[in-house]
Amino acid sequence: MVPEDFLLDFEENLDPGGRKSKYQINILGYGEISVVFEISEYAGFAFKRIPNFKSEEEVKSYIELFDYYESLLKKAGLRLLKSYATYVLRQDGKAVLYIVQEKVDPSLVCSNIIHQQEDVSKIFTDIIEELEKVWKFNEEHQGDQRDQGDQGDQGDEERVEIGIDGQISNWAMKDEGLHYFDTSTPMVRINGKHQINAEVFLRAAPPVLR
Repeated sequence: MVPEDFLLDFEENLDPGGRKSKYQINILGYGEISVVFEISEYAGFAFKRIPNFKSEEEVKSYIELFDYYESLLKKAGLRLLKSYATYVLRQDGKAVLYIVQEKVDPSLVCSNIIHQQEDVSKIFTDIIEELEKVWKFNEEHQGDQRDQGDQGDQGDEERVEIGIDGQISNWAMKDEGLHYFDTSTPMVRINGKHQINAEVFLRAAPPVLR
């Protein structure tokens, strides 16, 4: 794991608007709401920074959902790249989320593999079979209790469903098997209600587009 004091120092010495940092950064890719990058001191990790949280409570709630989502994907039978979510509190009191994930060789990402092979039918078939696991999970698991901690009684059974962004660029071949790695948008519904706070992601867009 990357030490939290390092992430805090990185955050306090980062100027996204001026594209300046105390540390050497290598951009790995661009998402809809964040940039994926690596830091020279921790070259084996890919970092995703999401600064759109209004409070520490809000970012903690996201991390809880992120962990729960990854656990459900694994329960459905998907293999994931190793990752975890954490946050830092800046001196101005703003909470900034960091998702830290093991870095995968870009040549192993499926959207790059298909340009290197003449017959790509197996890759597409394998991805479809992975997506089918999600559908089967939603059909077969009528309930999956969330950990209630000190609340005591688990209560009534819940209908838990998961979603996935299955585009080919979100999969990588590792150890002769497909691994999914875009888990930063936790797609979970409980009793038909989406659990994610969509406002966090909308804040990344200019006000006129929200």
